[in-house]
Amino acid sequence: MASPFVQNFPFKTLRKSQDYILNEIDSAFKSGYKYILLEAPTGIGKSPVAISVARTLGNSYICASTKDLQAQYSRDFPYVRMVQGKNNFTCNVREDFIKNGTFKCTICPNSSKRFKSLSGCFHTIVDYGPCLTHPDFQKGKCRYKTTWKDYTIDNPGTTDEQVVRSTTNKHDFS
Repeated sequence: MASPFVQNFPFKTLRKSQDYILNEIDSAFKSGYKYILLEAPTGIGKSPVAISVARTLGNSYICASTKDLQAQYSRDFPYVRMVQGKNNFTCNVREDFIKNGTFKCTICPNSSKRFKSLSGCFHTIVDYGPCLTHPDFQKGKCRYKTTWKDYTIDNPGTTDEQVVRSTTNKHDFS
């Protein structure tokens, strides 16, 4: 009988090297090892091996060294959720301030006069968001700031798992 690591392989077929690696991982865990490091050449299929291990072990984290590799995981395995640092997200408050004409970039001089659209100023990530200096943000009133209570999980523990944000805003920004 195939090991659970082989049974949880994400594709219909696996290469001999992948089968070998997954069986070695299974043996290592059965022998009491808690941590396993896989070093293998490019093209051997480490990503599906990592997904197989993650699916077998349950909740898992896969660290990727580049954004391209993160994107590859998301593309090849749609049930994998990507987590990135705040520098990868656009500030939604900034967009609202631009729409209502009150945006003023703290970096660009005279930004309220010069920039009437998102294309005018390139300080778009949350690090430059107006909330960082706004006193209400410090009190937790920003409508974009969420907590775990704002989310529900549908189909937990399956490849169909979905994390859904509530559509109601409990925070107000005024």
